[in-house]
Amino acid sequence: MKLKQILKLLRVHQWSKNLLVFAGIIFAKHLFIIDELVMVILSFFCFCVVASSVYVFNDLVDIKYDKNHPVKRERPLASGKISRATAIFLFIFLLAVGVVTSFFISLNFGLLIILYVVIHYSYSLWLKNIVILDILSVASGYVIRAVAGALVIDVEISSWLLVCSALLALLLVLGKRRQELVGLKKGNVTRPILDNYSLSFVDQMINAVAASVITAYFLYSFSDVTVSKMGTKNIGLTTIFVLYGIFRYLFLIHHKGLGEAPEKIALTDAPFLINLALWIISVLIIVY
Repeated sequence: MKLKQILKLLRVHQWSKNLLVFAGIIFAKHLFIIDELVMVILSFFCFCVVASSVYVFNDLVDIKYDKNHPVKRERPLASGKISRATAIFLFIFLLAVGVVTSFFISLNFGLLIILYVVIHYSYSLWLKNIVILDILSVASGYVIRAVAGALVIDVEISSWLLVCSALLALLLVLGKRRQELVGLKKGNVTRPILDNYSLSFVDQMINAVAASVITAYFLYSFSDVTVSKMGTKNIGLTTIFVLYGIFRYLFLIHHKGLGEAPEKIALTDAPFLINLALWIISVLIIVY
């Protein structure tokens, strides 16, 4: 039982976000270069460890608010199933292991991990209370993951990779913010920053970002640079999966209330999961 609560505290189910580090090696057509693949796998596990330290730290800081939240009060720390002392030990241990390992992988990767840590700890302590910056700081974590995957194998960091990952990250974070606002309307006690947002304002941002994600991916898929690099125009065929994925996500956050845990959508919603699998398979077939 204790192990189950520790794994829940570490939010192992959110490690799926770290798969973004594989974007660089896939689109650089280096997936089957074993040495580079090993480096990316190591960076993936490094992000898992560091991200878990961030989750534990955030739970330590937010324990007062989590206790008053209808869902978050069941978290191991807020519910008292894990002691503060245990959480503090895990936070320090994971942070130390993650940072030290990152510098063994490479100096630049280590510095990127430090940047990730600084931004997310700043979020827990300060940035989460500043309107708009709270959203951007969380979204930056996705971009850092994508950059790290390209950095560890020393391939060019595509501007399209940065744009698409940044916009997709914003969409996911805004979806989570929307669900928090829905909870606030139902009388749930949540974070003070939500007083600076309204459902209509967040929905406007979601619509703008969703359209931008689709537009950016379409431009990437059909650009001359992409066609030249991939050696084929067929990458444009994958846009149908992106289009469906975005629309399905919007349906789930507006009609099913799943925005607060976007990582669970890819693991529990069958149509979204099938579409994601088809996109990955089609990309691999076309690129390789």
